[in-house]
Amino acid sequence: MKVETLKVRGVRARPVAAPMKRPLATSSGTVSVAPLLLIDLETDAGITGRSYLFAIGQANLPPLKALVDAMGRLLDGDVVAPFDLERKLRARYALLGVHNIVLFAMSGIDMAAWDALGQALGQPLVRLLGGAPRPIPAYNSKGLGIMPLKPLVKEATELVAEALALTKAAGALQLVGVNPKGSRLPLDLWDVHFRRSGSAAHLVAAPPSAVRSR
Repeated sequence: MKVETLKVRGVRARPVAAPMKRPLATSSGTVSVAPLLLIDLETDAGITGRSYLFAIGQANLPPLKALVDAMGRLLDGDVVAPFDLERKLRARYALLGVHNIVLFAMSGIDMAAWDALGQALGQPLVRLLGGAPRPIPAYNSKGLGIMPLKPLVKEATELVAEALALTKAAGALQLVGVNPKGSRLPLDLWDVHFRRSGSAAHLVAAPPSAVRSR
């Protein structure tokens, strides 16, 4: 396939609200559903690039969808060249300002375009960007928000039981006293708990700035 001639045939955006098994408590409220905008960038070769955006709140889905729809119409018929598509959108939205929700919507189309291009070339995205595929650690971010220690430990136990190798707690620094430099207070409650569970899982503590921002 000649990727030089691969063209955008349309962009479809579908808002969904996926229930969350474990609501996430943050400093600004509790998130109980995942408001997602699913994006399909269709091409004239039958290849569909896909991406999604996490809209934080369901009220943000309609304006985000409207922006993605409008941007998709602007790109209809253009060659699937992610850098060129981005350049065109930045120029068209320069007066409004390419930041906040505008940039957010652009990022969804950008990811879908890269996905379509990778499929057309038969290559993973990492190779298109100059890297090499390799295993990377993954963490589970379901739950473990800002909550009292007892339910936090209970939720962590449940996550470990799901055979996840690594868990992340946004409130870990505030709740268990993990020092940002890596040293720990005596009888770190998380370490004690995980040792007693006999699990190989370990904790990744977010830096103070990440804790404050959530």
